[in-house]
Amino acid sequence: MTIERHIDADTGRVTLTATGPTGFEDLKTALKAMTEAPDFRPGADIIWDFRKVESEALSADQLREMVAFVAGIADVRGINYKVAIVVERNVDFGLARMYEVFADDLPCELRVFRDLADAANWMTG
Repeated sequence: MTIERHIDADTGRVTLTATGPTGFEDLKTALKAMTEAPDFRPGADIIWDFRKVESEALSADQLREMVAFVAGIADVRGINYKVAIVVERNVDFGLARMYEVFADDLPCELRVFRDLADAANWMTG
Protein backbone atom coordinates (compact mmCIF):
# COMPACT_ATOMS: atom_id res chain seq x y z
CA MET A 1 0.00 0.00 0.00
CA THR A 2 1.11 3.46 -0.80
CA ILE A 3 -0.80 6.61 0.06
CA GLU A 4 1.06 9.72 -1.01
CA ARG A 5 0.14 13.03 0.58
CA HIS A 6 0.40 16.45 -1.03
CA ILE A 7 -0.62 19.62 0.80
CA ASP A 8 -1.00 22.69 -1.40
CA ALA A 9 1.00 25.52 0.19
CA ASP A 10 -1.44 28.21 -1.01
CA THR A 11 -4.84 26.66 -0.34
CA GLY A 12 -3.99 24.02 2.26
CA ARG A 13 -5.95 21.47 0.20
CA VAL A 14 -4.77 17.93 0.82
CA THR A 15 -4.58 15.33 -1.92
CA LEU A 16 -4.12 11.72 -0.82
CA THR A 17 -3.35 9.35 -3.69
CA ALA A 18 -3.64 5.64 -2.98
CA THR A 19 -2.00 3.02 -5.18
CA GLY A 20 -1.85 -0.73 -4.93
CA PRO A 21 -3.57 -2.82 -2.27
CA THR A 22 -5.19 -0.50 0.26
CA GLY A 23 -7.17 -1.59 3.30
CA PHE A 24 -9.12 -0.12 6.15
CA GLU A 25 -6.16 0.31 8.52
CA ASP A 26 -4.13 1.99 5.75
CA LEU A 27 -6.82 4.67 5.39
CA LYS A 28 -6.92 5.35 9.12
CA THR A 29 -3.12 5.56 9.25
CA ALA A 30 -3.07 8.02 6.33
CA LEU A 31 -5.68 10.26 7.99
CA LYS A 32 -3.81 10.28 11.28
CA ALA A 33 -0.51 11.08 9.55
CA MET A 34 -2.20 13.87 7.58
CA THR A 35 -3.43 15.60 10.74
CA GLU A 36 0.04 15.29 12.29
CA ALA A 37 1.85 16.81 9.29
CA PRO A 38 3.43 20.17 10.17
CA ASP A 39 1.85 21.87 7.13
CA PHE A 40 -1.67 20.50 7.72
CA ARG A 41 -4.37 23.12 8.34
CA PRO A 42 -7.47 22.11 10.33
CA GLY A 43 -10.55 22.40 8.15
CA ALA A 44 -8.58 21.85 4.94
CA ASP A 45 -10.41 20.35 1.97
CA ILE A 46 -9.25 16.91 0.91
CA ILE A 47 -9.27 14.86 -2.27
CA TRP A 48 -8.92 11.10 -1.92
CA ASP A 49 -7.68 9.75 -5.27
CA PHE A 50 -8.49 6.04 -5.41
CA ARG A 51 -8.23 5.62 -9.20
CA LYS A 52 -5.15 3.37 -8.99
CA VAL A 53 -6.09 1.45 -5.88
CA GLU A 54 -6.52 -2.28 -5.55
CA SER A 55 -8.78 -2.04 -2.56
CA GLU A 56 -10.08 -4.85 -0.51
CA ALA A 57 -13.85 -4.73 -0.18
CA LEU A 58 -14.70 -2.77 2.93
CA SER A 59 -17.68 -3.89 4.96
CA ALA A 60 -20.52 -1.63 6.03
CA ASP A 61 -19.24 -1.94 9.61
CA GLN A 62 -15.78 -0.75 8.54
CA LEU A 63 -17.29 2.20 6.70
CA ARG A 64 -19.23 3.13 9.82
CA GLU A 65 -16.07 2.70 11.88
CA MET A 66 -14.25 5.06 9.50
CA VAL A 67 -16.97 7.66 10.03
CA ALA A 68 -16.57 7.23 13.80
CA PHE A 69 -12.79 7.56 13.44
CA VAL A 70 -13.14 10.83 11.48
CA ALA A 71 -15.66 12.13 14.03
CA GLY A 72 -13.20 11.22 16.80
CA ILE A 73 -10.42 13.35 15.31
CA ALA A 74 -12.66 16.36 14.61
CA ASP A 75 -10.78 18.46 17.16
CA VAL A 76 -7.60 18.22 15.04
CA ARG A 77 -9.28 17.64 11.66
CA GLY A 78 -11.46 20.72 11.84
CA ILE A 79 -14.95 21.40 10.51
CA ASN A 80 -16.73 22.85 7.48
CA TYR A 81 -14.46 21.32 4.84
CA LYS A 82 -15.07 19.43 1.61
CA VAL A 83 -14.06 15.84 0.90
CA ALA A 84 -13.97 14.52 -2.67
CA ILE A 85 -13.53 10.81 -3.26
CA VAL A 86 -12.40 9.94 -6.79
CA VAL A 87 -12.76 6.35 -8.04
CA GLU A 88 -12.89 4.51 -11.34
CA ARG A 89 -14.14 1.01 -10.59
CA ASN A 90 -17.85 0.42 -10.10
CA VAL A 91 -17.29 -1.50 -6.86
CA ASP A 92 -15.29 1.40 -5.43
CA PHE A 93 -17.96 3.86 -6.54
CA GLY A 94 -20.60 1.86 -4.69
CA LEU A 95 -18.51 1.67 -1.52
CA ALA A 96 -17.71 5.38 -1.68
CA ARG A 97 -21.40 6.25 -2.10
CA MET A 98 -22.23 4.07 0.91
CA TYR A 99 -19.57 5.93 2.92
CA GLU A 100 -21.08 9.22 1.72
CA VAL A 101 -24.43 8.20 3.21
CA PHE A 102 -22.90 7.06 6.51
CA ALA A 103 -20.83 10.27 6.73
CA ASP A 104 -23.87 12.53 6.53
CA ASP A 105 -23.45 13.69 10.15
CA LEU A 106 -19.76 14.58 9.83
CA PRO A 107 -18.89 18.31 9.88
CA CYS A 108 -18.01 18.30 6.18
CA GLU A 109 -19.50 18.13 2.72
CA LEU A 110 -18.60 14.90 0.91
CA ARG A 111 -19.09 13.89 -2.73
CA VAL A 112 -17.98 10.98 -4.89
CA PHE A 113 -16.56 11.51 -8.39
CA ARG A 114 -15.21 9.43 -11.25
CA ASP A 115 -13.06 12.27 -12.63
CA LEU A 116 -10.31 14.12 -10.78
CA ALA A 117 -10.93 17.38 -12.67
CA ASP A 118 -14.62 17.31 -11.69
CA ALA A 119 -13.62 16.83 -8.05
CA ALA A 120 -11.17 19.74 -8.19
CA ASN A 121 -13.78 21.98 -9.87
CA TRP A 122 -16.31 21.13 -7.15
CA MET A 123 -13.72 22.06 -4.52
CA THR A 124 -13.19 25.51 -5.98
CA GLY A 125 -16.75 26.13 -7.22
